[in-house]
Amino acid sequence: MPCPSSKPQGPSPIDRRGILAPDAGEGRFALSRHAPSERLSRWIDRYWVVRWDLRDAPPYAQETLPFPAVNVVCGTHRPGVHGVNTARFVAQLSGVGWVLGAKFRPGGFVPFLPPPWTMGSLKNRELPIEALYGDAGRRLDEAVASTDDDHERIALMEAFFSERAPSEDTTPEPRVPSLLALLQGDPSLVRVDLLAERAGLSMRSIQRLFLHEVGVPASQVVRRARMQEAAERVARWGASPGTWADLAAELGYTDQSHFIRDFKQQIGQTPTRYARRCAGRS
Repeated sequence: MPCPSSKPQGPSPIDRRGILAPDAGEGRFALSRHAPSERLSRWIDRYWVVRWDLRDAPPYAQETLPFPAVNVVCGTHRPGVHGVNTARFVAQLSGVGWVLGAKFRPGGFVPFLPPPWTMGSLKNRELPIEALYGDAGRRLDEAVASTDDDHERIALMEAFFSERAPSEDTTPEPRVPSLLALLQGDPSLVRVDLLAERAGLSMRSIQRLFLHEVGVPASQVVRRARMQEAAERVARWGASPGTWADLAAELGYTDQSHFIRDFKQQIGQTPTRYARRCAGRS
């Protein structure tokens, strides 16, 4: 019998950062998150499960600003290996369905990449699991679909990656998670040079780290972290006095028009419209 630390853990608290207009999705789908086993927790951040039943409701589009991480997905909606996505992700939900995903830590997917794949080759791509893992990937997809029990599904995915995990004495590159923690904890780090100075690393070192471990340039990671922070702030803007110019200055934009332009490009609508949407007035 395996020791408890080899089993996936129970549900994790829901952090809604990166989920756009999260309140709008309430009642349309159910989301749960589950911690991986202790062994795989060095590489996998969490397993997540989404279920929906919209047979008596119109289709629903859930939007996210994804974190810079790989997700391996099984289920009825867009299964496969999802590389780091630098654009807004839109999931079109209709009818009845479910999805199970393993969200890897930034840099955590590197040891699970079979050659000749690199993190950069996965950027903005969705690939069938068998494209990376051959028949074993296809069998995983079929096995996960053969049961309706979420815990069994998670256990199957856990076993799949446990078989492919590096040895116990292999440790992940620690600097990428540390850099991301700095970005998420300090909204003033709005440029790569500021991040490099805070971390005590050279610009070149940071660029190499992100390209090898994450697959995208450091500037795109910094931009995504800033926009996730902006979306959080705008979502609760109705309860806070101030102007978009104030928020633009706090987030390091040169002026209000630059902020609004970047917000619309990444979120798909202006801050004013997004704030109204989050308040249920769109």
